[in-house]
Amino acid sequence: LLANGYDGFIRMDDWLKFTIDELLKRNSKILVKIHPNFHKYNKHFRSSYEIKIFNNIKKKYKNFQNIKFIDYPILNKKIMNSIDRKKTILITHHGTPILEGVASGFKIISSEMTRWDRKFKLSNSWSNRKEYKKILNKNISELKHGSMNDLKKLSSEIFKDKFGVHGKEYFEKLLKNKPNQKILNKIEKSIFSR
Repeated sequence: LLANGYDGFIRMDDWLKFTIDELLKRNSKILVKIHPNFHKYNKHFRSSYEIKIFNNIKKKYKNFQNIKFIDYPILNKKIMNSIDRKKTILITHHGTPILEGVASGFKIISSEMTRWDRKFKLSNSWSNRKEYKKILNKNISELKHGSMNDLKKLSSEIFKDKFGVHGKEYFEKLLKNKPNQKILNKIEKSIFSR
């Protein structure tokens, strides 16, 4: 299920198949990259389930010459450095590829249901299937670049805040091991000290 909210899609595989089908109607060249966590946590039941879903999608579209699947871990930066920014649109549902894409000068399409506020103008975003289909059918010249100023503001908020999702004091990191009273007190302090 999509953890960041409903945007017309219940599950990521629904979103991915819809995206591929719409792009095939335009005869677009498509590169689909597996999420790196599918391999990072490959002993976790969820990873094996997600790899199975990814492989089913790969199998469904195997006869299309204009689709390439990357089913091994690779840095987004490596891919971005090898493709033409003026001819390529990055499409992701949510997450750090948006930040990497803006920083690298790509135009991006993503859901509004990300982990940050909609006030940050980083991508050409949608909130429902109708809007998404409309954005997918735009030419690259009709799409906007993400705001570098908004990227800087957001980066400052999420990467420099010790209590933020990437900070040393983020509660999920503290709870990763068995929680004890000292850790719970630290979490409580981080919540109520703001």
